[in-house]
Amino acid sequence: MNSRRLLVVTGAAGEIATAIRPFLAERFAAVRLVDVHPIVDHQTHEECIVGDLHDPVVIRSVLREADALIHLAGIKSDVLNHLAGIKSDAPWAELQRVNAKLVDAICTGAEEQGVRRIALASSMHVMGLYRRAQRISPKMPARPDSAYATSKLTMESIGRWHALRTGARVCSVRIGAYRAEREYAEPCAWIGGEDLARLFEHVLYHPRGDVPVVHAVAPYRGDDCGQRRLYWQHGFAFLHKGGNRRRDFARMSMWYPNDLLAREYRGGEFASRTLRPPGV
Repeated sequence: MNSRRLLVVTGAAGEIATAIRPFLAERFAAVRLVDVHPIVDHQTHEECIVGDLHDPVVIRSVLREADALIHLAGIKSDVLNHLAGIKSDAPWAELQRVNAKLVDAICTGAEEQGVRRIALASSMHVMGLYRRAQRISPKMPARPDSAYATSKLTMESIGRWHALRTGARVCSVRIGAYRAEREYAEPCAWIGGEDLARLFEHVLYHPRGDVPVVHAVAPYRGDDCGQRRLYWQHGFAFLHKGGNRRRDFARMSMWYPNDLLAREYRGGEFASRTLRPPGV
């Protein structure tokens, strides 16, 4: 652990942050947790700030003297499930406000405070309209499966623009199906907390880790979402494997028993809602 490193984690009360915090403690001397909700279980090395990041004053405060940032704050995909079917511009406007415009404000604040290592939490749903039989990598064009995924893709573009403009290291980490245990995750998409924390640290600090996009999905035998390239070119190896893809894929009919499109496409029910003919 490097005693000089102060890490800021936004969206720190959320599920992903809660999962990776114990592993970040092994890698950072201090972690500053930020959320609009109180965090009651913080440890001695963790500083907690309750505040709204849409306020520039809060952004400047939380990034002061920080060495790196993991930005997890945003509207999650399960929230969008409740918005599905609402025929209104409000959901898209809110997605843009939180998942895109806020990232621009965060990156601007990071530039002002001299924070040059940023990891943005994106989603594998930006590749959701690829078929599960297709091998995919971060080098391939995005195929977002929903308005949620499109807002995340916009976030990635903002991060890349900030990196090119300022020379900062900015990586978008496309997170798969996080669960503490692989058996409870959507088939062929699992990522665990330890590897996710390690991957965040890697893209922030490793000498060969300066890469704009990575796929945070555990390696499955018979599938490759870019993990081999991540290892050979950037030196990152996952500790936890996803298992056998063919065997895991057999569970898809139980996961989506009545939805052929969700079984066929990596975006699952998000892809199904996008591709399903009107009125069906």
